[in-house]
Amino acid sequence: MSIALQRMQETNRKLKHLCELIREQESGPLHITAPDLANLSSELKSVEQLRARANSSDGSLHPVFIEYRNHLENLRDILPGLQARYITERARLECDRAHQHAASGWVQSQELLYRR
Repeated sequence: MSIALQRMQETNRKLKHLCELIREQESGPLHITAPDLANLSSELKSVEQLRARANSSDGSLHPVFIEYRNHLENLRDILPGLQARYITERARLECDRAHQHAASGWVQSQELLYRR
């Protein structure tokens, strides 16, 4: 088995796992981290380099590249939903932070009133 084939199979396993993880988290807290997404980006870049070097006459790579393409199409479909969830979560956290800041200001003003 060629190194290119092994790398592509490993990449396909990682992409499949990530897609499953994203789908499992369609509701509830998100457990996909920035390092997970950075690893995905690195993986995609390394496959692009591998594709550029791969021998087009190597028929053993054709099925794994088809699987890879299917995973990419799957990611293309599910990433916008993930992005929307992250944007919503960010807005919620910013709202919570603003509320906490306002509450903290109120507590400080009450402490000043009681000191007098």
